[in-house]
Amino acid sequence: MSRSSLVILIILGVTTLVLHFSFLSPKNTVVLTEHGFSPREITVSVGDTVTFVNKRDKYFWPASDFHPTHTTYQEFDAQSALAPHSSWSFTFERTGLFKYHDHLAPFYFGIVRVKDEQGNVIDNCTDRGGDLACWQDQIFVTLAENGISGAYDKIAELYEHEPTFASSCHFIAHNIGLSSYGFFLEDSESVVSPKASACASGFYHGFMEAYLGATGDVVSAHDTCKYIGEALGDEAPDARLQCYHGIGHGAIELLIAEQGIFNSVGDMVSEALKQCEKASSGDEERFRCASGLYNGIANFYINGEYGLDIAKSDPLLLCRQQEKDLYKEACYGNMNSVLFWMFDNNFEEAALFTLKKVENVYIPLAINYLAGLYASNSLPVFSSEDVIDDCKALGTFSSMCVEGFVQGLLEHGAPGEEYKKAIMFCDSTLLTSEEKDICYTESISRLSEWYSPETTVTICTSLPNELKNYCK
Repeated sequence: MSRSSLVILIILGVTTLVLHFSFLSPKNTVVLTEHGFSPREITVSVGDTVTFVNKRDKYFWPASDFHPTHTTYQEFDAQSALAPHSSWSFTFERTGLFKYHDHLAPFYFGIVRVKDEQGNVIDNCTDRGGDLACWQDQIFVTLAENGISGAYDKIAELYEHEPTFASSCHFIAHNIGLSSYGFFLEDSESVVSPKASACASGFYHGFMEAYLGATGDVVSAHDTCKYIGEALGDEAPDARLQCYHGIGHGAIELLIAEQGIFNSVGDMVSEALKQCEKASSGDEERFRCASGLYNGIANFYINGEYGLDIAKSDPLLLCRQQEKDLYKEACYGNMNSVLFWMFDNNFEEAALFTLKKVENVYIPLAINYLAGLYASNSLPVFSSEDVIDDCKALGTFSSMCVEGFVQGLLEHGAPGEEYKKAIMFCDSTLLTSEEKDICYTESISRLSEWYSPETTVTICTSLPNELKNYCK
């Protein structure tokens, strides 16, 4: 055979393969594999159809954000689970930027940009100003293009320039973590970022929820939390234990509730605690895992999920029913959101209810957690006078209220500068000397639990001389 004949045969063969591939893969095709949607971003014109092909051995359900309601673009929703290795197509009749996910595995996400007739992608948020959906879209575009570190740079930018962003920060951070499992599959080091501790470490809560949803393995989840803790070291001292809080979230929501393994809320908790026991190697880890699962139960009550309807006359009954002190503490602390919900975000009423319904030995912790949520709900601007008045109304538990409020500021403050509002609060002349000491101890003496050694030294160096003793 001549060389020219061989070349012609090769060209014909390549052409056949290209035609065959084109036949199998229509224009504007997105493929879902174990590593996520590919391409993660796609740009089409209004009126174009996008085909979503599932190459996993599991069912899938493509739909627009937000999970699980799909309200961003309600028509963009497959409406039901689709079989493994099947496909689904959707024609985009609206212009804009649309984030979507697999409803059955929401840690897989993608972005569809739909151009108008002039070839422009209209910013859906231009006329609305800042809101949760717009902020999340901006952050997730950055996540897709620049990874987790870039997404947190965007969070810091929004936190600085959007006055009301603070109240959404933890929720969005949780969703970043949830959507970062695909990055983890590609490169395990991608989830090791000290920046992810911002916004009350919502990232690790969501990431571990996704991890358990994908693997169902709490033992390997334990190993992953250990890996994250060791990799971050002093850069993010609390990351490992925050990761365990995420295991608790995943255990109650994905291993228990979604599987229907329960007859009552008590059964749900009992099964989830077994998962926490398997995942944990000490009381610290057990407490954080349990705190995540009770936090999940609180969310079920608030959202009316899984048929759970809380008895408003005694919403803390579940906590009293727990046999171990460790789990009672975790429950009383993390049912704080239920109390705020019941009393329309009125801290004073929620706190007075706590004093009446919680066993005396657990009241300090319950007030501490309640005040922490009070701080989160009060950001970015709060009245120190109002907060201190509310704390003083609790009498002997006033100092626990002050301490909890400072902890909440440190958890939910501006990324990298959380300590500033905490110290500002402690500076109030309305605090007694004892309360000031507690406040500064919590906000300064424990800086090393929130920041790296280098950052801690920098902060301490910048403090007025009268406060530097708290750094020792």
